[in-house]
Amino acid sequence: ESAGNMSEILNNPNRAFFITRHGAREDWANPEWKVTAGDRKDDPPLSKDGQLQAEELGRALEKSNIKRILCSPFIRTLQTASQVAQRLNVKIWVDYGLHEYASPNYVPQPLPLEELKAQFPLIDLSYQSCLPIPPIETKQEMLERVTKALQHYKRLFDEEGEGSFLIVSHASVVVNISRVLLGKPEIEVRCGVCTLSKLDYIENSFHQVLNGSFLHLSGGEVANWV
Repeated sequence: ESAGNMSEILNNPNRAFFITRHGAREDWANPEWKVTAGDRKDDPPLSKDGQLQAEELGRALEKSNIKRILCSPFIRTLQTASQVAQRLNVKIWVDYGLHEYASPNYVPQPLPLEELKAQFPLIDLSYQSCLPIPPIETKQEMLERVTKALQHYKRLFDEEGEGSFLIVSHASVVVNISRVLLGKPEIEVRCGVCTLSKLDYIENSFHQVLNGSFLHLSGGEVANWV
């Protein structure tokens, strides 16, 4: 798609789920960061590049009809979501259903919600996460978690009745979100950092109009996850 066509797709009046992945992580740019991070080494912030990607994502969506933002509880996803939330003056709903893949070996732990609220004022503490922090999980269990979370988000979407939702999460979760909503478990989903997928909701079903688009990113597609 062209840049003009992209703008048209992002800003059309259709209700939709927008889906994005956080920006580039500090530990990718600076592996030494983990040495000094103590017990937060699994919760890196955005790198300088990641901050720029998040800002470009925010600018791309500033004329969209997004009314709700659902976000994973990690620093990098909340930094990414905040760039959109600030421009649209929309609250952020933190949901553990969007937690990154909790591998069979180890579950990264986010900060408590009150501490996150101090860093990210647009977090809405009145929102109740639909799921707890996941235990260790297989990939199949992660898919089941994401499916359950999406059933909840779809109910919220139906209750809202207008506007679109933005989901901010992690690569493997983002890929599964599109597959579940489209009912196509094998579809290829592009998923670089801060790329945009958009699923328009028309006549009671989701239709993919963007698949990991990176036209809004000056650095192009980075770290596509497969």
